[in-house]
This record gives sequence, structure tokens and C-alpha cells, in this order.
Amino acid sequence: ADKYEPTVEGEKVEVGGTVDLTDNVTNLPTLPEGTTVTDVTPGGTIDTNTPGNYEGVIEVTYPDGTKDTV
Repeated sequence: ADKYEPTVEGEKVEVGGTVDLTDNVTNLPTLPEGTTVTDVTPGGTIDTNTPGNYEGVIEVTYPDGTKDTV
């Protein structure tokens, strides 16, 4: 994981919408083939029924088994 630096962008969601943070790694095409992204935000952290700014957490797992959490 020390070799790679995932870059993420924010996400705008309509009230009552669905959050999908797994597509927020903007440089995924430049990371090693087989890299996966998983949303590990604790349940209830992002309430799409209440307007506001929320912070989610994603885990980026590289083919060598190392991980970054951003």
C-alpha cells in the first residue's frame, strides 16, 4: 500500500438517494489491475434523509493483499 496513493473525490447525493462510494477513487485505472474498492462506512453514518455533509470510509485492497483506508 505504501507504493500506491488512491485519490478520492466527494459525492453528492439527493435527499433520500443512494450512496455508492466505491466509484469515488478517481485514479483507479492507474492502480494495479485487480485492485478492489469496498465501502466500509459504519451503518447509519450517512443519513440521506437529512441534508448535510457526511464523511464515508472506503477500503482499497491491492492484488498483493495490502490495503489503504481513505
